[in-house]
Amino acid sequence: MNFRKFRVRSREEFHPQKACSAAGRRLPPAKDLRKRSRHIRYKMRIDPYERKGRASGAGELQLRRRMNALMDPVAHWDPRLEVSGLTVTDHWTVTAQGGEPVSVEGHLHLYRDGMLAQMLTNELHRDVRDVADMKNEDVNAIRRYTGKMAEEAAKIRKKDGEEAAKKFLRVAAKKQPQMRKIEDGLWQRVRPYLIENRRAKNDRPIWSVNFNKLKESVEFKGCYAIRTNAEPDCFKALKTCRERQIIEQGFDQLKNEVGGSRFECTQNSYRGRLFVYCLAQALRMMMLSTVKKMQADTGLKLPRQSLRKALIQLQSVQATKHRTTNTFIVKAIAKRHRDLFTLLGIEKIPRRLDRFS
Repeated sequence: MNFRKFRVRSREEFHPQKACSAAGRRLPPAKDLRKRSRHIRYKMRIDPYERKGRASGAGELQLRRRMNALMDPVAHWDPRLEVSGLTVTDHWTVTAQGGEPVSVEGHLHLYRDGMLAQMLTNELHRDVRDVADMKNEDVNAIRRYTGKMAEEAAKIRKKDGEEAAKKFLRVAAKKQPQMRKIEDGLWQRVRPYLIENRRAKNDRPIWSVNFNKLKESVEFKGCYAIRTNAEPDCFKALKTCRERQIIEQGFDQLKNEVGGSRFECTQNSYRGRLFVYCLAQALRMMMLSTVKKMQADTGLKLPRQSLRKALIQLQSVQATKHRTTNTFIVKAIAKRHRDLFTLLGIEKIPRRLDRFS
């Protein structure tokens, strides 16, 4: 089950102490926090790795109790978000500044996307059945071949003796059909839901589907949860959570494309490095926004939907410096490169580029 947590402004806010420090406040002592806990809300996220067993177990238990309500097509359904949701009261414990545990009251929002659940269930069930059928087809082909060779060997044994029959079987074994190879990822995915019966008779399939385990696996397909103490309405929380996509895309671009995962700089130079990364990030996000708009208007597409690959292809565009002036002459540009420039919002490419010293 995929637990999506309510995301707040920064990773420092995942911890209560750091959250208050980031906001310029200090976490009150435990006795004061208990008095004011009804009036003060600290946004925080329970990390799924720090509370893996407890968070997952609590979420699954609540989902199992309220699955019938989530499957109601009217009562808990939001037609705008196209998802069912409800809220249950949630409690967890944080450690105050003095080291005393403090109970925090929050909300556990439970969701189920019926269309996503059916799609994921059909995909898994189809893959399991396809692999089982392919395995049984290969086994039946080997059975038919082995039976036919056994009949031929019996005839040869009766006619030419035991040695000739053994020689025939050795040659026939090399031509025996083999089991088709299945991709490792697909096999690891479907193997837990297959049962192998090696003692099955010739008229019975060796591979069958473990429907009980498959049903148990798809029980929570399309279900997820958001735990927060900042928003009591489940659909408002989901709407806010879905708005994080552009933020996640920005973080992904900063870490993987711009190279800002590690600063690797001294204390005196980190501000300059941070400015360079922020500038590169802003330019890259502007380019992505322009590409998205131009794709809708022109119908053109990026190579493999990758801005990096597009920029690599544009590196082949060249300009030569004039021998007597400080001007660069742009060489002929291929149509595929002109299309990439169009996607980036550069419709007219200058033939001359002047450099001023």
